[in-house]
Amino acid sequence: MQIQRPNSTDYSHFQLAQDGDALRGTYLDRSGKRYPLVGNVDGQSIRMIVTLPNGTTLLLEGRLDGTTDMVGELTMPDGAVPFTASYRPKEKWIENVNPSPGGIPSNNGGGYTPPR
Repeated sequence: MQIQRPNSTDYSHFQLAQDGDALRGTYLDRSGKRYPLVGNVDGQSIRMIVTLPNGTTLLLEGRLDGTTDMVGELTMPDGAVPFTASYRPKEKWIENVNPSPGGIPSNNGGGYTPPR
C-alpha cells in the first residue's frame, strides 16, 4: 500500500481475509507494527477500519480498480490522504534465489561450477 502524504510516500502492508462481504486482517505500518483491521466490501466499494492500541482508528475507504488494485482515501485524526494498494502474492523462497547461473552465489564471486 502506498500512502501519498504531502511531502512523502509511506509504504505499508495489510493482509486481508474475506468471508462474504466481511473483511478481517492485519495492517502492518511502516515501522513493522501490526494492528487489527476489520471492514467490508460492497460491490466495488471497500471500507476498512484499523484500530491502534491507544484507541485511535484509521479509516480506509476506496474502490476496487480492476481485480487486484485499490484506490481511496485514508482518514486519520489529523486529516485525510490518498492511498493506492495492489494485491501481490506472497513471495516464495525460490523467488529470492540469486539469478546467477546455479542460483546460489559463492564467496569467490562465481555462481555456478558445473559438475566434472
